Amino acid sequence: YKKLYDLGILVRGKYPILYSVLDENAVGEDDIKDADIDKVTIQEMTYILFKLEKNEEYFVVCTLRADALFGATNLWVSSKIDLIKLEVNGKIWLVAKDAFNKIKYQFDNVKFICDVNSFDYIGKNVIVPIVNREVIIADASFLDKNHGTGIAYSSPAGSPHDFMGLVEAKKEGRISQALKVINTVNTFDKVGKQISYKGSCPAEDKILKFNVKSSLDTQQLEDAKLELYKEEHYGGKLNELCAEFDGVYIKHAKDKVKEKLEKMGLGGTFL
Repeated sequence: YKKLYDLGILVRGKYPILYSVLDENAVGEDDIKDADIDKVTIQEMTYILFKLEKNEEYFVVCTLRADALFGATNLWVSSKIDLIKLEVNGKIWLVAKDAFNKIKYQFDNVKFICDVNSFDYIGKNVIVPIVNREVIIADASFLDKNHGTGIAYSSPAGSPHDFMGLVEAKKEGRISQALKVINTVNTFDKVGKQISYKGSCPAEDKILKFNVKSSLDTQQLEDAKLELYKEEHYGGKLNELCAEFDGVYIKHAKDKVKEKLEKMGLGGTFL
């Protein structure tokens, strides 16, 4: 290795690895019990910074679909999940307390500032990056503190799960009845004809088709999601509400949006 390194043939770079927090060391399949049967994988997500309306603090959300950012209607924060405030590379981040270790081992210059109460932020507004639109922070009980940063954004026009979450939040008074979905994708069939969806958006069309009555209808929701995502992947294009990404195919949009967020200092890779 050293000889090849000295010749400049091999270079040292950054790439994701499996890491044990307890042992403070990289690990492989041989180090993990039953890893040859129950595979341990690394899931790459995109983190996005949503700036609070009136100060320089950012709620940090992780997603597999950065292209869904343009249809965001609100942020979900759980009043049952403890939040913390961190300084990460000079910016103030707000995340679930359980996300601290993941952030500490992925980013440089991470400093714990303090614990914060999620109730203090529910009802406030954040700014959606790129399009600079205000959206509200709403309470949600379904969030997983161990997934991503424990915070999520809702893009209900293109997600049956998000659409049902919005419907139920309105019924329970956690979000305004006046809040509307934002359609940011035009989808075309194999012959180039634009698909017309029933209801207010594509997600509502699939909710109706698969007879989803609540967020507890997990199998119907999953079937609805898979059908919609397949249609959008093969025939979907972002529309005029998506700034310079108008006309970009969905299958290419995720990486392009991530690149834009990285250039703005408002997003990047999260594992």
